[in-house]
Parts: sequence; C-alpha cells; structure tokens
Amino acid sequence: EDLQAAETFFEVSLDTQEALIDVYIFRLNTLLDKGTRNRLLENLRQLCEQADTQMNETKHINDDLMGKIDADLKQIQQKVFEEQEGMKYREQEFLDIQQRMGEELMNNQRQQEKVWRDITYSFKELQELSEGRFKECENWMKEVEKHERRKVEYNAVLQVCEDHSRTLTEMLHDCNACEQLLRNFDEFIRGATKTITALADSTTAQCDDWALEDQKTYLVVFREFYMRLGEFLFKKQKRLEEVDRMIRNCEFQIDFCKETLDPDLHKYREQLKELQVRRVDVSERVQRMQVRGDDRAAQFMPHEDALRAAEYEFDSPLLEMHEDIVDRRARVLGQRQKFIDKDKEELVDKEAEGIEHLVVTTKQARKTGVSSLVHPLSPGKGKKKESSASTIVPPQEIIPNTGSPQAPVK
Repeated sequence: EDLQAAETFFEVSLDTQEALIDVYIFRLNTLLDKGTRNRLLENLRQLCEQADTQMNETKHINDDLMGKIDADLKQIQQKVFEEQEGMKYREQEFLDIQQRMGEELMNNQRQQEKVWRDITYSFKELQELSEGRFKECENWMKEVEKHERRKVEYNAVLQVCEDHSRTLTEMLHDCNACEQLLRNFDEFIRGATKTITALADSTTAQCDDWALEDQKTYLVVFREFYMRLGEFLFKKQKRLEEVDRMIRNCEFQIDFCKETLDPDLHKYREQLKELQVRRVDVSERVQRMQVRGDDRAAQFMPHEDALRAAEYEFDSPLLEMHEDIVDRRARVLGQRQKFIDKDKEELVDKEAEGIEHLVVTTKQARKTGVSSLVHPLSPGKGKKKESSASTIVPPQEIIPNTGSPQAPVK
C-alpha cells in the first residue's frame, strides 16, 4: 500500500508540475507573441501606404488643376491681347472712317457752297447733294453707334476676364495652401509612424525582459518535472525488466515441471498469464511516459536556446536527467552483479563442482567394480569430508528461492 501510495504521489506530482508548465508556456507564448506588434506595424504600414496614395492622388489632382488654371490664365491673357489688338484696329478704322467722313463732309460743304453760289443754276444738284449729306450723316451715326457698342462689349469682356483671372488667382492660392497642408500632413504621418514604432519596440523589449524571467522560472519547474519524470520512468523500466525476468522464470518453472513432476503447473501458468497482462500494462505506461517526456522536452528546447542566446548559464535538464539515469543504472547494475555472482556461485559453480566429483567417483567405481565408491542418495551417509563435495543438488534448488533478486514478486 505504501508503494502504491508513493506511485500515486509520483503521478499526481507529475500532473501538477505539468499543469504548472502549461501555465508558464501560456504566459511565455503570450509575452513572446509578436503577432500583436506585427499586426500593429502592418496596419500602420497599410495606413501610411493609403495616406501616401491619397496624398499622391491629391497632389496629382492639384497639379492638374494648377496646370488648367495656368492654361486658362494664358488663354485669358491671349484673349485680352487679341481684344486689345482688335480694339486698336477698330479705333484706327474708326479714325480712318472719321477722317474720311470729315473729308467727305468738307468736300460736300465746299461743293454745297459752290452749288449755293450757283443755286440758280444747279438746284437739282443741290438737292442731290443734300440727300447725299443726309445719307452720309445717317451712316456716320450708325458707325458711331456701332463703335459705342463695341466699346461696351470690349469693357464687358475685359471685366469678365478680370473677374475670371481674379477667381483663378484665388484658386491658385488655395492650391498652394493645399500643397503646403499636404506637406505638413506628410510630415505628421512620418513623425507618428516613428513614434508608434519606437513605442512598439520599447514595449516588445519590456515583454522580452519579462519573458526571460519567466523562462528562467520555467527552467526550474521543467528541471524538477523532467528529473522526477526520469526517475519515475527509470523505476517503471526496471519494473518492466523485473516483470520480463519473472516471466522468464515462470516459463522456466513451467518447462522444469516435467523434470520435477511439480503439481503446481497450473498455478505457474495462471501466474504467467497474470505477468503477461501486467507486462502489457507496464509497457504501455512506459511508452506513454516516454512520449510525454519527449513532447515536454520538444516544448522546452526553443526556450533553452533562447536562454543560451541571452547568455544565461545553466545545465540542461535533459543532460542532468540522463546523467542521473546513468548513475542509477550503474548503481542498480552493481547490486544486480552482486546477486548474479552469488547466484552463479550457489547455482552454477557448486553444481559444476558436484557434477565433476560425481563423474570422477562414478568412473572409479566402474573401473574398479566397487559400487560403494558411488555416493549414496542421502547426503547424510558416507564420509563427512566427501559429503560436501559430492552432494547432489536437487533440481528444485536450481529454481530461485523466494527472496532472491530473481524470484517472482507477487
């Protein structure tokens, strides 16, 4: 019962330490998880790319608008220049017409004076000249009206061009202001990116420090778990070897029953079945523990590499456990060697000496024909000196006795 309680204690302590290891692994995975920082930096990178794209599109639109404004200003200036040149041409044309009309009127005046002087002679011609004067005056009034209308249109065109030019100038000023705002916003985004990146790096460094401390604690917990697991596994493996030895002894007893006519053959067979069932159970538990230890060791290896990368000096729990197993196996091997030497002396060496002595005495008896030279079946008869050398060891004594290291444990 005490041994069973100790085994139960071993299993419960391993489960408890394994649960504690899971807690530390969860903490380490949380601290060492770079996903949050990577997602933050990835979102920040995407935001910067969107901002750059939007600013480039805005700059492109602003540049196109400024180009169109410049083209419109050039067209307005060209239009004003054309209107001014046209106005100069029309002014010159009006002056030419005015001069021509003045010359015509002066010529008409002279002719009228001449006609009036000769009115008695040319009344009809005077009437024609008056009608011609009226027509010329009417044409002159039309030209004056047309000229005034052109002046009004010219002033209206100039006013529209000035208003449009002023509006385009204001828009150009707004575009320049927008470009300045874009540059300021770009500088703000760059500064915010550097600040957030520095904050993420400092947070990551602090998490790495915490993770290093947890890894040191995890090393202590894992060392205790792995050493205890190695000890428990060693005990189970030795128990499995003991069960295998017991199975071999039981098989030997079953085979030897034919020589000894042992009536307990059925008991040995039942015991063999029980041992085989026990061996399967122990073997499965050993395999589960081996897989369990390998899985935990594989979980620990990255953290061991991280501790060594941080220049933290320690002995690997894996090596410590294997060194402990080597010491345990060497100690058990020494104990087993003592028992094997003792069994060999009791079961093999003495039996070989007895057989050799029996062979010699039997040959002497056959050679001399004296049957009394052969030892009696009872070791108590005969000479005391020879009794110890010629004792026939019963076959049952070849089978290990209860209490020997090779005796079956029930």
